[in-house]
Amino acid sequence: MRAFLCKADGELCAGGICSVLGETGVYLFGATNNRGRKTYGSYLVHWCMLDWVKRRGCRGYDLNGISPERNPGGYQFKLQLAGVYGKDVQFVGQFDSYPNALARPLSGAQIWPERNSEELVGALPSCWRS
Repeated sequence: MRAFLCKADGELCAGGICSVLGETGVYLFGATNNRGRKTYGSYLVHWCMLDWVKRRGCRGYDLNGISPERNPGGYQFKLQLAGVYGKDVQFVGQFDSYPNALARPLSGAQIWPERNSEELVGALPSCWRS
């Protein structure tokens, strides 16, 4: 994972974070301010990230989602950056998997009162006990 920053006239104006997963560079986060939008700082940041992932053997670059309705500016930016090589890929969605029926309600629990902790530990399968 690596962070990239861009300055215009000494002022920080854009930044981004990307990572490499196998042969794919993954855009994780980016931000720009008004000066960055005027100077196209985010384009420079992405070109630097593209160069970095390419030097690591990546053959693709995942821009990590688009939403023309909720984020028209981000959509326009990613559309222009991807150009003719861009592909709109849809994923099925996120799903959770649990080893047993008890694990699902426990996965959402944040804090258990101390008086119930002994009862809870006793109810857990032996492979879950510490």
